Amino acid sequence: MENKIIENYHYLESGLEYVFIKKVKAINTKYGRSINIPNVKELHEKIAFAILKNNIPLRGKELRFLRKTSGITQVDLANLLNVGQSTIANWEGKDIDQLIDHSHAYFLQQFFREKYGLSILGPSSMAKQMNDLEDVFKIAV
Repeated sequence: MENKIIENYHYLESGLEYVFIKKVKAINTKYGRSINIPNVKELHEKIAFAILKNNIPLRGKELRFLRKTSGITQVDLANLLNVGQSTIANWEGKDIDQLIDHSHAYFLQQFFREKYGLSILGPSSMAKQMNDLEDVFKIAV
């Protein structure tokens, strides 16, 4: 069984259709091909950072990704927004491709930016981190 490097792997496992990992190792097993991503947690944090830095409009997909990557429950997020947990579930479920209304989206973007330290990073630090990200993956919006 031959292993190989895949360039521009379409990382659909993230739930975001526009994320591509520049290089991943594909390992053939007796059960089929397996993709080796060494540090998924770090990769997800970098994707979250890129979503927030690039002001990608928040849909249910982005909200679910940011929430899960941040380790926040739907209930806790609903309490922050003063909405029901079912509202969060609807955004992340059946309305996954629909944009979240402007006022909630703005609050959520600010909340997650604060969580990822974007509000306190200077321009040079942010630029350096984004350059580091470009070595790992790209977002094709």
